[in-house]
Amino acid sequence: MNAAHAHATESEEIRALARPLEAAGDLDDLVTLCAPARFVCLGEASHGTQEYYH
Repeated sequence: MNAAHAHATESEEIRALARPLEAAGDLDDLVTLCAPARFVCLGEASHGTQEYYH
């Protein structure tokens, strides 16, 4: 699989799983999914930190 195909496949999977967040109640499924976890990391903080993963 080439990089372009892999990116397209990832994008399609994200679109299939994505749900719009329009009201606070829209987060209920996410909260339920994350509730058993000890840590949950969300957001933009990891952008530009590739050097940490090498």
